Order: sequence, then C-alpha cells, then structure tokens
Amino acid sequence: SSKQVAVYSDTQVQCYDVSSNLKYAKEFVGAIQSVRCGDTYLAVHVKESSGLYRLVVLDAAGNDHNISLEGKYVVDYGYYQGDNLYLHTLDGLSVTPSAMIETMDGSLNSTGKISIQGQLLQNIVFFPDHLYAVGTNHLYDIGYVGDQRDSKLIYGWNYFGYVQPKNGEPMFAFVPGGAFSGSENITTVRLCSLSGSDVYIQMKANTQFVFMGNDKLFTIAESVLTSYDLTGKETGSYQLPFAPQKIHSVGSGSHIG
Repeated sequence: SSKQVAVYSDTQVQCYDVSSNLKYAKEFVGAIQSVRCGDTYLAVHVKESSGLYRLVVLDAAGNDHNISLEGKYVVDYGYYQGDNLYLHTLDGLSVTPSAMIETMDGSLNSTGKISIQGQLLQNIVFFPDHLYAVGTNHLYDIGYVGDQRDSKLIYGWNYFGYVQPKNGEPMFAFVPGGAFSGSENITTVRLCSLSGSDVYIQMKANTQFVFMGNDKLFTIAESVLTSYDLTGKETGSYQLPFAPQKIHSVGSGSHIG
C-alpha cells in the first residue's frame, strides 16, 4: 500500500514501512496463500495442514486477529480506503451461486454484508458510500448496507475495466464473453454507465488488448495504439516500436508499461 510493504514466504510475513524499516516478522503454521496491505493492517490468507483456510489480520504491532471463514470460500479480499477491509466469498453450502461482499472498518467491525444471488461476480469497484458489483448477469450499484440503487443487464459480456470521469458517473468497459471469450482477437467493446445509453465500438482488425485510463478507451492492434473518447469517437493513433505481449496500467491509470 502507500504506507507499508509486505514480503512473505510460505510460512513467514515480514512487514516494512516505505523507508524499508522492518516493523515486525510473523511466523505462521500452514502455507501462506496471499497477503494484502492496508495503511496499518495486513490481511493474510493461510491454508492449514488440515486443508482448512483462515484469514488473519495483523495490526500495527503484528498481533493477529482471526476472521471466521466457516462455510465460505474466499474468492478475493483486500483493503480499500485505508484500513477498510473487504471479503468476496462464495457460500460453500448453497446449491446455486451465492456471492457475498462483506466490508469491515479498521477495527474489524462489520460495515456491510451484501449478498448477490444466482450469479458470480467478475469484479467489485469501491467508492466512499457505495460500490459497483460486476456480476455475470448484471452490473449493480449498491450501498454498503445492501440497498440496490440501480442495475443493468450485462449477460454475455466480460468486464475489462472502468474510468471515473471528473464530471460524471463511472463508465465501464466490456468485451464479448460466452462463446467468444476464448477468441484470439477482440471484435467489439461495449462502454456503459448505469444511467446512460451504451456505446458499442467496433474494433480494428487484430485487436488483442483494450484498457481504460485518463477518461479514454485504449486499444492495441498488433503494434498500433488507438484511443477513443467515452462517446466512441477515435481521438488518436500511435505506432509502437513493437507488438506488445502484455500491458500493465501504472500511475493510477495515467501511464502504461
């Protein structure tokens, strides 16, 4: 995070501040699966020798606090807005897909439990007083107490990113899913907000990468980078010195590697 760094092996986590000073080291019994950093807390996902999983939160001094995962499978977890923790879990006892988004403050007090029934989640986007849950069927705008504010059908489309314009609501990007999800090239991009009309942009031949940043959609076809505004209008085209193999967004979406 912006305040600390975690380095871990299968059995030990070391926590450093951003000046490389060691704050503490913590040994675990079992195999560490992953670690997430907040401003002052760490969350550690551990698989015990029995095969069960547990989530441990370490405070600023390295003291541990366990979070119960009984009957749940952890899909994702992490920190948003400082030390606010979220858990994205699946109900291990449900017959149909049942996703749960749980949020907690820095003291691990529950601040919200949001159930998404009958579908899986592709992504979760957090804002100060609400979140967007990107499901396999619908895009939801939901308050942290579980109140659904709006939704849009996105069945058959795979989430690819979003931007937050300064004067507007978030705009989400989707590419064809389902039978087309394994296609080598991307043929269409769908840009949508919950209140506005959707924008469908036909991609150039051999488009293999799309990403959002700086209030624009960017695409790469072979070695040509093309930008579009959020209305679908092409705004620029740039010849790259090579055909990229992988793309990383850096600098809060203002640059790419």
